[in-house]
Amino acid sequence: MLPDLDADVIFWWAPADSPEIAAIVARQSMRAVAEGREIFLAQTSKANGALANGSLLSQPIAIRLIADRLDAALDGDPTTPVPQE
Repeated sequence: MLPDLDADVIFWWAPADSPEIAAIVARQSMRAVAEGREIFLAQTSKANGALANGSLLSQPIAIRLIADRLDAALDGDPTTPVPQE
């Protein structure tokens, strides 16, 4: 049996309407999903590139690009829409 999976925020490098993401069985039981704490980033987005790079120079750029999404995802209100790419 797998342990419960959860996170404060889940980042997906796929479109929000991705059938592959929707088909992940464990996703349906995650509290972060139920509470709207998912952030979808396009694979070609600047934020994705900055996060994937992981350098000291790219991280401030990544934070600037995703800050509004993080604020929306973590505001404690599941009805707040999280901006998606």
